Amino acid sequence: GAFQGFAELRVGNVDEQAISLLIAGPDEAPRLRAFSELKLEPPAAQDRLDLDDYAFDSEDQEAELSWTAAASPGVEVEVDPASHLLKVRRADVAGDTSSVVQVVLQVSDTEGKTASALLQVQLPPIFELKPFPPISFFANQTDTTLALDEYVLASGGAPRLEWSAAP
Repeated sequence: GAFQGFAELRVGNVDEQAISLLIAGPDEAPRLRAFSELKLEPPAAQDRLDLDDYAFDSEDQEAELSWTAAASPGVEVEVDPASHLLKVRRADVAGDTSSVVQVVLQVSDTEGKTASALLQVQLPPIFELKPFPPISFFANQTDTTLALDEYVLASGGAPRLEWSAAP
């Protein structure tokens, strides 16, 4: 069997540090540690992860493991079979707005045993601002309202934005 526990390591007489242990027996499927949420910020809107940093198999080396990835609409994924680098790119999707999508990652060992995990990918809204018109202030006039949302250009509708002004 396998279990996950914690050990305390004393460094000198002052510091303590928790160390996560994974003890795995023979004939078990690969193990995956949890993936942190990934955020694809424009304009680059892509990132890479080394999948070997997330997998452990008691019998096979990292290079012997094979990976597959499947993504929800909104992102495109590609796994390099030799380096196990996962490329995650924001896809050009009509109606693209802020959201969180999932990527299903599966690792297989040489005996066909598998493990899978989800990678959450946050997609912040993509938008641009139209140029603001010149604003004039006249004495004794109080209405200086400007509807700012009318100046937002976004695919799939305007995202919910928080506006602030500074002098």
